[in-house]
Amino acid sequence: MHPPLNCFDRWLFYGTAFICGATVMMIEILGTRIIGPFYGVSIIVWTSLLSTALVSLAAGYLLGGRLADTAPWLRLSHILVLTGILIGIIPFISKPVQ
Repeated sequence: MHPPLNCFDRWLFYGTAFICGATVMMIEILGTRIIGPFYGVSIIVWTSLLSTALVSLAAGYLLGGRLADTAPWLRLSHILVLTGILIGIIPFISKPVQ
């Protein structure tokens, strides 16, 4: 069992969760900007994008929870760096969508 977090660690965790949540919202909006010219921005497109984001979040929480229990070497910082790299390649892989 881990010791309780001190005040700084707790605020660092809350700040990280806040920034990650804001990033997910920005990616959802950018997704609409990428596919909007081709499929429109109707309620069905927004629903599809939001549903995809929520299902992805749920799958990530499930996988992350299991990895937290079975892979003690894996840290949140590793996952955030990998996520940043994958988000960074979105402009390059969005060209085939167009």
